[in-house]
Amino acid sequence: MTASLRAPLATPPGSSFFYSNGASHLLSAVIREVSARPVADVAAERLFAPLGIDRWQWDADPQGLHQGCSELHLAPRDLLKLGLLYLDGGRWDGAQVLDQDWVRAATSPVTAGGPPEGCSYGLLWWVDHKATPARYLAGGWGGQYVLVVPELDLVIVTTADSYAVPRPLGFLLRRLADKTIIPAFEPGGGP
Repeated sequence: MTASLRAPLATPPGSSFFYSNGASHLLSAVIREVSARPVADVAAERLFAPLGIDRWQWDADPQGLHQGCSELHLAPRDLLKLGLLYLDGGRWDGAQVLDQDWVRAATSPVTAGGPPEGCSYGLLWWVDHKATPARYLAGGWGGQYVLVVPELDLVIVTTADSYAVPRPLGFLLRRLADKTIIPAFEPGGGP
């Protein structure tokens, strides 16, 4: 985390977009500081437990700070639960787990975005609002995706062996979803 804080600014704040794992890792440190608890404990209590996610692993850095940008291991079924939670405005099984305004803000464009997903960026979600139908997504290394298409009431989860699939090839799973799966769910798109 210290390296993230020491990194020089490439451009003035707010003038350009550059996705940074360091920023998400810094967020993990902020949550730990504000809550006086590791981010994994906060997530276990406030997110995983309400969703019935009881098998997960979240690795920490050498200083004991959970990786805010990666190393959260969830089963595909549990990734689907996260997508469904956001699709339903933060509600799960009749309970409001996440603030509806947060979900709306997180899945709306905040910046024009750019690489690595090539679309706008919200608050920890990529937002492809120019796609038809519009969608938002969480993207991970090697083809780990949670794609949410509200207009179609659809959540797609893709996973791969992230150690065997180089980053550029992981995008093929998103392309598969964009070009084949989503059109199959559009009116008149089925077999």
